[in-house]
Amino acid sequence: MIRNSAGEAAIGLPYYRFWVMPHPESQQHPMLLDLEHTGEFVFYAAPEFWTQAEFNDAYVVQQVMASSVFVRPSLIGEIPPNEWHPVAFNQHAAGVFSRHKQIDILRGKALMDAVQADTHLNTEPADARQLALSMSSIVKQRKLKTPEPPESQDPRLTLSYISYLAHCFFHSEVFFRPQS
Repeated sequence: MIRNSAGEAAIGLPYYRFWVMPHPESQQHPMLLDLEHTGEFVFYAAPEFWTQAEFNDAYVVQQVMASSVFVRPSLIGEIPPNEWHPVAFNQHAAGVFSRHKQIDILRGKALMDAVQADTHLNTEPADARQLALSMSSIVKQRKLKTPEPPESQDPRLTLSYISYLAHCFFHSEVFFRPQS
């Protein structure tokens, strides 16, 4: 956003903005909150660029993630039904403007450093199975139908199931970090 008439111009111009959809329009935010409460790393991701040329430039030099910001759902907090929430950010500040609340964001490198530093993040088969069960439970709490987690001990099937849930029900992507 580049004009003073933009709704969150108080943050300083220019700035970027994304919207968090409320229930009942979307179950994404409450489901991401529930998933974050299980101890998983969960973030909204938003680019700090907006033109196709800027995206292409960042992509070519493998800097899309470094040119993005990441916001934990818990920093946005629970949102009332039917109330859209703009999250705005620039180089100096970030906030949830429907609540007049400043929040901390992570930029690409800081997120990668946090992931590398977190020793509980791994892809042990038992941990992947627990994540699959947690995600399935969150989906079922909302009375959505999903297949049961695979009974197989093949971790590839479990990881595939987690990816399916993330994409179809959480409207997000999941990244797995290999064991170090």
